[in-house]
Amino acid sequence: MKKKITLMFLLIMFLAGSFTFVMAGAKQNLWIKAAAEKEPATKLQLFEEYKNKYSSKKDKNTKFLYYNLAQVSMILKKFEKVIEYGEQALTFEDLEDHYKMDLSLWLSNAFNLARKDYDKAYSYADIVKDLGTAVKEMSDGRAQSEEMARGIDIRYIGPALRIQIRILTLRGIDDNNARMELIKKAIEAHEHDSSNAFPKRTVFKESFELAKKNKIIEAINSIEKVIDQEKLSYNEAKLLAQLYYRKYSRSKAVEDKDKSIDFYEKAYAKKRKSGMAVKIGQLLSKKDKEKAIQYFAEAYVLLESDKESDAFKYLQQLWYKDKAKDQTPEEQEAGFNEIISAAKSRLGKD
Repeated sequence: MKKKITLMFLLIMFLAGSFTFVMAGAKQNLWIKAAAEKEPATKLQLFEEYKNKYSSKKDKNTKFLYYNLAQVSMILKKFEKVIEYGEQALTFEDLEDHYKMDLSLWLSNAFNLARKDYDKAYSYADIVKDLGTAVKEMSDGRAQSEEMARGIDIRYIGPALRIQIRILTLRGIDDNNARMELIKKAIEAHEHDSSNAFPKRTVFKESFELAKKNKIIEAINSIEKVIDQEKLSYNEAKLLAQLYYRKYSRSKAVEDKDKSIDFYEKAYAKKRKSGMAVKIGQLLSKKDKEKAIQYFAEAYVLLESDKESDAFKYLQQLWYKDKAKDQTPEEQEAGFNEIISAAKSRLGKD
């Protein structure tokens, strides 16, 4: 009788162990299948199946399960699920920093794009920025720390700041203080990731609005923080030239006039337009008459030698009545033709 009981007990234990082994095998297989799946919708279904069948605080995979669920939901733009799974994933205290940054960035995006809670979106972006900054500071002095810091800027801090720019824009710009807050945020984003053009465009757009409100100095200072003086585009150089000219019109400071001329010349070098050549000539007419004549001559050539143009009138005034006023008519005419010929040569029109 005792032998029968013992055998029965051993049989039950064997069957229970076999069932546990089968269950463990099925659980592991499902996890592997979900992790290996390439198609996002199917991957989400498999991870959700795993969650419904096996998820628990004791399961070592649960921490990574909710991370994966949030990630795939973000790919599928299922923002409600991103919020549900992402916030659940962040309840695990032993999450590594890069997981926290990923999750916080996805949550910031989800709350913003779902238009669910802009304050939460902004707050999660702050978490990304603060965590990223802390990780960068801890890496100081380590090998490849600069490369790692650059990666954090591009992958985490830059995108987080760009979300905040969009939120500030959506909240509305009611006054110059709000506009300056937005500009500062855009400058910060540009400093962390200058490869993305959105922050720089924001600085230019909002600085232009500042200038319309007669905040010229603030507009100039903001723009100069996001430009590369050696790689200015035509529009960038032109806008700065105009702003410095407006500043000069008030201050009458020679340095502001010189700055305006410098930026106009940089813009003109990008696109040779007759109106800009005339403007530069006017600004140089007292400071450097030889150079002013060159610009008026180029404007005249660009206008196909239109003798009714302002360029021709300014050129005549500066040449015949000033620089060559003591020459004979023949010398004046010969000198004038040389000026035009030189202008055509510079413009490739000879």
